[in-house]
This record gives sequence, structure tokens and C-alpha cells, in this order.
Amino acid sequence: MTGRCWMFLLLLTGLLWGAQALAHPHVFVQTALELELDEKGVRGIWQRWAFDEYFSAWVIEDFDKNADGVFCEKELKTVYEETFQNLENFGFFTTILKDGRKVPVKRIEHFSVEIEEGHAVYSFFIPFVLSPEEDTATFHVAVYDESFFCHLFFPPENVGIRKKDHGWKVVSAPEERPDLAYYYGFMTPVALRFEVKIQ
Repeated sequence: MTGRCWMFLLLLTGLLWGAQALAHPHVFVQTALELELDEKGVRGIWQRWAFDEYFSAWVIEDFDKNADGVFCEKELKTVYEETFQNLENFGFFTTILKDGRKVPVKRIEHFSVEIEEGHAVYSFFIPFVLSPEEDTATFHVAVYDESFFCHLFFPPENVGIRKKDHGWKVVSAPEERPDLAYYYGFMTPVALRFEVKIQ
């Protein structure tokens, strides 16, 4: 494992989260979310993470080797392996609730990285299949880092929908979840409550 990889693991997993010096976020992430639906229901969740300028500078300088502003396939593979893959141990900071129970987030697909106005932006897809029963389905999505080492701004103001010719109506609203409180109970995440029903 390279030195860069160890640095990132310490950074994102919050291994030193109990230390006083790390008692506040060191990485800031602006999130965006889209649902993917088809005629059967929900197929998954797309996320977009735009990192702060300091973390972005590290990603760009260390992994865009030819400094062309584009991550080629080889560079992209390295970014994933050294800065993101380990988050599978933490559900990629994503909590999905169905009937009040957590749905394990074990893998992601279609990982990509872009540079937008100097910021590193990660995009990825979380498979989550849900076919509404009795014409309606309800679930929650929250995105946060329990160590509070990273602050992920969630929920986004707008939620996108992919593949709009699906025949479903989607209603979403923010909802505080005290049952998911973290960081000694001081932080209460806000989840998005989704209701998917036949139009």
C-alpha cells in the first residue's frame, strides 16, 4: 500500500477521530443525487461528490499525472483504488433505510472523476432495486460520515431523475433522523424520504 493510500485512509475513515485535534471536519463535500427508475421501479441511486478546493488540489496534483485536466482510464483506476475503494467498509457514507431497516451498501458502479472549476468531482452509482408493492414504495437516503472527519452537505436542494419514461411519480422531502445520530449524539443527519407511486 502506498504512502498516498495510507494518507487517504487516515483522512476519510477518521481513524484518529477521537483525537482533540481532529474534532471537526477536514474535508468538505457538496453532494448531488439522482434516482434511476424504469417501468419496474427504482433501479439505483446516482451520487455526485464535489470536493473542497484543498482536497481537490491533492487529487488533481497527485493523480492527473499528465496534467491534461482529464482522468484517463489508468488514472481513474488509481484514484478509485487509492482514494475511494476503502469506503466500501463504510457503506460509501450512504445510509439507505427501507421499513426502518438499513439496506447494506456494499458496492458502487460507474465510478468517474472530473475536474470542474478546479474541484475534483466524483460520480458513482449505487445499485438499489425496489419494486413498489400495492403501487407505492417508501424509503430514505442519508449521506454522512459518522466520524465527522468529512462533512457531506446533504440533502441537495434538488433531486434528479434518470430515465423519465418510467410511469412513476416521485415525491421527496427532507426528514431529520434522530435514530441515526452520530458523533457522540451531537450530529443528527437529515435524510431524504422518497415516495414512489404510480402516476
